[in-house]
Amino acid sequence: MIALKGDEYNNLLPIRDDNTHKGTFGTLAIVAGSLSYQGAAYFATKAALHSGVGIAVSFIPDSIFNACCS
Repeated sequence: MIALKGDEYNNLLPIRDDNTHKGTFGTLAIVAGSLSYQGAAYFATKAALHSGVGIAVSFIPDSIFNACCS
C-alpha cells in the first residue's frame, strides 16, 4: 500500500491545457447504490470527478434518488 502525503498526488495527474473541455477527459458510467448502500453511488461519483474524469454519469435505483441527489 502506498500513502500519498500533501500534494504528492498532483505529480501523478496530467497537466490540463487551457483549451480543453470536460469532453476531452472521458466519460464514466457508474452503476451503484441500493437501499442498504445509498452512499455508494454518491461517493463513487464524487471520487470519479475528483480523479479527473470529464463526465461522470450515475445510474441509481429510483428508491435512493432523493438520498443521492438532494
